[in-house]
Amino acid sequence: MIFRGLKQHIVITLAGVLVIGMVLVGMVVVIFWQRDLMRAEVNHAQAILRLWGTSERWYPKERSPHIDDLQTLCSAAGSSCRNVFLYDGNEIIRLHREENHEILRDMKTTALSGSGIVRFYGSSWGVYSPGMSSLFVSLPFKQGGGSGASLGMVVDLQSIHDHVRQQQSIIVVYIVVNVLILTVIGFFRMLKLVVRPVEKLVGISEAYKETEDFSFSLEKEGNEFGKLSLALNRMLSRIESDRRQLRASVASLEQANNQLIASQKEMVRAEKLAAVGRLSAGLAHEIGNPLGIVQGYLELLENNDLHREERHQFCQRSISELNRINKLVRQLLNLTRIPAGGDSLTPVYTILNDLVEILKTQKDMASVEILLQCEDNNIQAAIDGTALHQVVLNCLLNAVDAIKEKSSEAPGRIILSCETKIARDETPSLLISIQDNGAGIEEAHLENVFDPFFTTKEPGKGTGLGLSVSYAIIEAAGGRMWVESMKDEGTTMRIELPVNNQVNNQVG
Repeated sequence: MIFRGLKQHIVITLAGVLVIGMVLVGMVVVIFWQRDLMRAEVNHAQAILRLWGTSERWYPKERSPHIDDLQTLCSAAGSSCRNVFLYDGNEIIRLHREENHEILRDMKTTALSGSGIVRFYGSSWGVYSPGMSSLFVSLPFKQGGGSGASLGMVVDLQSIHDHVRQQQSIIVVYIVVNVLILTVIGFFRMLKLVVRPVEKLVGISEAYKETEDFSFSLEKEGNEFGKLSLALNRMLSRIESDRRQLRASVASLEQANNQLIASQKEMVRAEKLAAVGRLSAGLAHEIGNPLGIVQGYLELLENNDLHREERHQFCQRSISELNRINKLVRQLLNLTRIPAGGDSLTPVYTILNDLVEILKTQKDMASVEILLQCEDNNIQAAIDGTALHQVVLNCLLNAVDAIKEKSSEAPGRIILSCETKIARDETPSLLISIQDNGAGIEEAHLENVFDPFFTTKEPGKGTGLGLSVSYAIIEAAGGRMWVESMKDEGTTMRIELPVNNQVNNQVG
């Protein structure tokens, strides 16, 4: 179908170009033909007038010209003669009455000046353009007495236009025959020079397969198609080379991706251990106090003078302190667990409250106030619990460091809040905000806070992986994470997570 359409386009184009060319040539030929016919008519009229002007019939001494002489002159000029004028120096004699003041004036001018006049006037439609309908020719001559006189003739040009229009049908037939012949010849030449080589190239390209040695075989033709086949062969060579390089790159990228996944898991675990290490320093003090209390009670229990009620009271207090230690250790162990795969629902308030309780036990939190504000204590988010633990804990520890970094004596405050949001498409989500009044982040650093190994802390106090790992965890859960901050005014870290609306409705 493609080449059938190409052949049709070639035929139509050739025929159209030839028709336009032939018509233009025909117009030029007809215009020049009309001009030659009019020039011939002028020469014919001048010849007749010159011949009759030298005749002795115009030289009688006592005889005036008669209308019959003018009629004879017009008949000698042929059927195109419409009128004849004679000016004898006194009056103008004419064959037919014609009130044309220009002709009368030209007759007198010719007799006085001694030079002939040729004038076209009137209007008539030619073959391709408007033309003149009449021709006036005048010539001077001398009468018998030597006085100046003139002869004039009006020739009708309509017969010339009619003759050309009649002959135009022959020109049209000539144009049609020439267009047909030249179109057929041009089509077969184009078919051989263009269409056949293109069809051959298409057939070769359709037979191309990746698994076989392939090349275009028109190089020997030595024309543009030969150059095209050479270019196509070079292109195929480059494509094959690029394909091999692409396969090697894909294999290399796949290997690098596997290494990146493994490294990311190691980064997550390393950041967890770093956070646990920071918590352990504070928890050591909190665990040491209950252990000292339990040790004191055990020493008192060795005293035989104690009453039964006192022994029971000391035992209960020891058990209470041991439970406190157990709770702190379990909270610490929960942070080191690797998040399990798959979708899971996590009670957000419970995790946030546990984190607040853990941080309150830290000795560095004496001058920092943590406020927990949640709209719904039963709302659940679609994220693994230990993953959410790690993200929020990292943000809280960063907030504490920012508050410690600020030189202001104002008390530090961290507001940990959560609220539900409804998007335009009525999809619910959970927004967790960690807001502090610390040192803040410079505007130039805001776009880099989630980059791996980027940190504003002093060497040895941060790896620059915490927010990067947190960002990856939130994105993997289908949420998003961003930061809002101003230098010396504080920072707000926002975490948006998807929620299970049906579960939340049942719980609430």
